[in-house]
Amino acid sequence: AIAGGFRGTIDLGGGPLLNADATNATRDIFVVKLSAGGSHLWSKRFGDAADQIARGVAMDGAGHVVITGSYKGAPAFGATPLPDAGAAAFNVFVAKLQSSGGTVLWSRGAGDASDQHGFAVVAPGPIDAPIVVGGAKGTTDWGAPIGAIPSAGGYDPITVQLRP
Repeated sequence: AIAGGFRGTIDLGGGPLLNADATNATRDIFVVKLSAGGSHLWSKRFGDAADQIARGVAMDGAGHVVITGSYKGAPAFGATPLPDAGAAAFNVFVAKLQSSGGTVLWSRGAGDASDQHGFAVVAPGPIDAPIVVGGAKGTTDWGAPIGAIPSAGGYDPITVQLRP
């Protein structure tokens, strides 16, 4: 699996994916899953008119794809948009996509009016709990049972194990 960001149009082997921003000033997220031989299995685009990028990707034992990265706005992974902090800052996200077809199984966003980024994700083990590594200013609130994690005043490293 490969994930990142793009402007304009990108074709990863399954047909063109179009950026949601008609001006191509911002990035959308792309995810592509390839077979062991490198053949295209599926590809997806996520984003809205604001800036989003995936920075980390991993696969679990069942072949499901887990991605993390940064977003502005309120992009939707599936039917529910991620929370919008309403600021020019980035928030961190993590999403899990089904092995066959890339259907969104779950997603979660966290952050406030300061910058938060996800840089890497470790594939979940048998308890289906991915580990997200990133950095944050301000407070990153992951909800129960983790809750709010305030920074010490600067840009601090974060490591969070999520249980969806």
